[in-house]
Amino acid sequence: MKNQQEDRRVQRTKQLIESALIELTVKKGYDKVSVQDIVDFANVGRATFYAHYEDKDDLFTQSIERFFNMISNEITLKIQIRLSCCRYWRSLITWKACTYSQGFWRFASTPQEISSSLRYPDQAATGDPGTR
Repeated sequence: MKNQQEDRRVQRTKQLIESALIELTVKKGYDKVSVQDIVDFANVGRATFYAHYEDKDDLFTQSIERFFNMISNEITLKIQIRLSCCRYWRSLITWKACTYSQGFWRFASTPQEISSSLRYPDQAATGDPGTR
């Protein structure tokens, strides 16, 4: 029953039903919550509930799956951002480790060459720390 992109009304209805399940479970306990309690609390019809879920357990299962998918997507996004940052800094460090010497760029081979390449090109040539 899952569509790739659900209608906003469907998303809102499912959110209301899931929220009702959570709030009622906190108040009464999962075993004491009925489908009728959920639809009354969410202010939706029973037919609407059964159009999206087989029963209370299916609602619970789908809610948990949605929660874990959301967490998984969030973690994946954070990892991708961190990897992108690492790649950026690695390339920046590699670029900074290149030195201009005798008319061409070459990769620095000593820590002194790397530190001198971190200065502006005109400073690296003169050794002047400058005011930039």
